[in-house]
Amino acid sequence: MTTIGATSGLYETAVKLTSKSMQGRLSGSIGAKNAANYLADQLNQIGYRPYPGFGSFLVPISVFASRLTGEAKLSAGAEFFQHRTDFAEFNRVSSGGKLEGNLLVIKDGIPFDKDRLKDSIVLIQERPEDFDLEGTVENAVINGVKALLIEYGEPKYFHKTVFGPRNPSIPVLKVRRSIADKLSAADGATIKIDLPLLNNELPCQNVIGFLPGYKADHTIVVSAHYDHLGDDPGGFRYPGAIDNVSGVTTVLELARKLIDSKLPFNIIIAFFSGEESGLNGAAQFIEQFPEPITAAINIDCIGQETPISLVRVGYEAPNHWLPIAAKKVFDKSGIEIKWKEFGREDSVAFRKKGIPALGLGQFPLDNKISIHTPDDQLDALQFEALASWVELTLQLITELAEDLKGGDNHDGLH
Repeated sequence: MTTIGATSGLYETAVKLTSKSMQGRLSGSIGAKNAANYLADQLNQIGYRPYPGFGSFLVPISVFASRLTGEAKLSAGAEFFQHRTDFAEFNRVSSGGKLEGNLLVIKDGIPFDKDRLKDSIVLIQERPEDFDLEGTVENAVINGVKALLIEYGEPKYFHKTVFGPRNPSIPVLKVRRSIADKLSAADGATIKIDLPLLNNELPCQNVIGFLPGYKADHTIVVSAHYDHLGDDPGGFRYPGAIDNVSGVTTVLELARKLIDSKLPFNIIIAFFSGEESGLNGAAQFIEQFPEPITAAINIDCIGQETPISLVRVGYEAPNHWLPIAAKKVFDKSGIEIKWKEFGREDSVAFRKKGIPALGLGQFPLDNKISIHTPDDQLDALQFEALASWVELTLQLITELAEDLKGGDNHDGLH
């Protein structure tokens, strides 16, 4: 049974990182800088050093992302719609912009006057199953369409993302199905869009701490991304508790437990920015780090349930020494591994460079919390589960240390 003492430090860190002062930790924002400074200060207090090649806990990087700078607005005539619940920006293809135009409703399989496309705001009332978003946007631009509204189901909230295009063309919005149906009767109405969305690159920081081992020829990176989505200006808050305060608190608590360890490898504690816009921080860290990296352990989206019963590790099978080590640890605790390749968290950046990397995360059996929405609040976290993750990761590092001392059983470490 987990004691209160085992979870108190985790809780304190999670409260801090989900607080209003962190503003949703969007890369390049004041809130993200506040989070980076807090984490750097924590590593310093614990007793970590900056990595000698970097000279500071705060390592400069740049992060390209899609960022709202003001309230997003959509109206049809005198009716105004609610951002995130009635509509949302389609970040990966959308530009910002303030404009108005006449509505042209397009229904699948029903002919329309193509001469009306130019300077119109087009509503695709019903999105087909095989919908080609990029192709549709490209065709709209060719035909002089001002903006696109695309029906996108009936979610509680539209998921927020910050993965944006390098060369945006026109505003593209998702709209709730019921809103699309309502607008379908308003063909020709005046639509106004105000989408203060910037797709740009801003200076950010990775937070890197260093713990030397008694052997210097191997380095293990333990990481979690601290960035999130940023609070909507004038709208919803995005504390990002599960994604990824859960991983950050776990790695920070693990760092405390490791500080007096005698390990046969160096430990790098890494808190990355820019994960939400394409694994930016992890990729830049790998390019910046001047020494070979033996392996990485990344933690992302955990703590939704306790006891832990089903996890992911980022591999399709226990096919070499690192996932084999993970299997040993999880088997001992009676935890099932879902063997499947994943492509949306920072361990992928390491594996793309040929560095063995675990992507540790949780598969909740009853997932009532949707990440990338305002529901991902502090009360979504199960702190007993986070404490268990600290112990499991500590066991994994101990297993790797035993492997390294063991000699000839694991070619990847020798």
